Parts: sequence; C-alpha cells; structure tokens
Amino acid sequence: MQALPHDDPLMLAWENWKTTPEFSNARDWIMRARDHVDGSIWRAYMEGWNAHRRATALAGIPDPAAAERAALAKASDEAKP
Repeated sequence: MQALPHDDPLMLAWENWKTTPEFSNARDWIMRARDHVDGSIWRAYMEGWNAHRRATALAGIPDPAAAERAALAKASDEAKP
C-alpha cells in the first residue's frame, strides 16, 4: 500500500478524527480490553463508511451501494408470492 501525502483529504480527515473523543474511546478499548477489539475496529470502519457516504452525498455523487440495495429489495419483493 502506498503512503498518502500529508495534505491528502483522506489523511487530513484521519488526523482530524484522531483528535476526537470517539477515536480516543476506540483506542482505549483496544488497548484495555482485547475482547472488544473487533467492536472497536468495526466502529472505526463504520465512521469511515458514514463519512464517505456523507461526502459523496454532499458532492452529488450517487451511492452505488444504494442502487444495489434497491435492486436487491425489488428482486426480493418480486419473488414474494
């Protein structure tokens, strides 16, 4: 994996997120309770996912996952008797 430049928007967002209470909490859980590592990493992943969705919505970029979910829901509805 290639390192991102320090001024890349993703890197700037990461550095900003590291200053939040949410990051601190996730880090504390990872460091203190090994039983909660997956949950902490999941939370971090979801924060990134949600930030991406907000950014693409603000930029007017369609969410391909939304179109896929709609198609799956329609197929599921059509398969019902």
